[in-house]
Amino acid sequence: MAASNRECEANPSSGVEFSRCEIRTPTGVDLVRLCRFLMDQFPPDRPLLETVMETGRGFSTWTPYALFCGEKLLGNVSLMPLRIWVEGRFQEVMGIASVATDPTCRRMGVARRLMDHCLAITDRQGLAGVLFTSLPRVYEPFGFCAVEQTYRAIAAERLRVAASTPQCAWNESLSGPMLGLLARIYRTECPDYNGKVDRDAAYWEFYRTLLDASPPTELLISFRGGQPSGYARCELESDRILVTELCANPSDENTAEGLLAEIADRASRRSADWVTLALPPDHFVFRFFQNRAILPEREPEGFRRETFMARPAGGHTGVSLAGLQWSLADKF
Repeated sequence: MAASNRECEANPSSGVEFSRCEIRTPTGVDLVRLCRFLMDQFPPDRPLLETVMETGRGFSTWTPYALFCGEKLLGNVSLMPLRIWVEGRFQEVMGIASVATDPTCRRMGVARRLMDHCLAITDRQGLAGVLFTSLPRVYEPFGFCAVEQTYRAIAAERLRVAASTPQCAWNESLSGPMLGLLARIYRTECPDYNGKVDRDAAYWEFYRTLLDASPPTELLISFRGGQPSGYARCELESDRILVTELCANPSDENTAEGLLAEIADRASRRSADWVTLALPPDHFVFRFFQNRAILPEREPEGFRRETFMARPAGGHTGVSLAGLQWSLADKF
């Protein structure tokens, strides 16, 4: 849920009487307290957490485990079960998110206790654990290893590949019917690349809420005959546009051309020099570029990406998801 994880304590020292503490999934007043706590730790997630506070319930894809000592909230780790396509089949994994500790309790073992609790749940279910972090060394003692992610980029001016384009529209939010149409494209038109998340109805609702709560994120939708034929999910960054998802039928080059040309125009209007493609290596768009003698290059420096890490089921040595390109459209 959170875009990044706060630091777990390394080398914890004594200071919290854990015998007096309880780990539980917050509801009611405790859920509101947790949301306010996470807002302080993850300011970009404020709109999303405000939605939780307004509805009085969390998302079905997100289960927080918070450590309380009486009424005091000491820390939290959340679990997000996901199904991803890996080597020809969907495989269940457990996302680790919203890792945070009260500033007054850091380096006292709070996050370690919560991580141990949540990883025990993950191990009992026989699942690999995955997370994003800017502090990878913190998670190595728990058995996580970095999985290198490759993001390729193209100068925005080189994306002007279409002489004429289909109708396209930018959307900062989605209606229920439109969400259903895009879900159909995602499920039936877009191939099952490694790293593709199996999105059920509950996940799509979370996806829509996340989109609505993230102003820099927009969906570009291509239409044919009044119906969506494909879409791209884009995020405006300081000097580039990040494309985290591009869904269309691989044989429908007209839709791909239209989406890419519109992204190039948006980049020009926003003075963005680059378009970064956070897409799996076998995505059809790279064959599309190859056929047009367009060679994507490694993303230029200047924007720091968080590290994707994986922990094998049971914490055994080795990374079962080594080589996996995780979709940033499904970053948690």
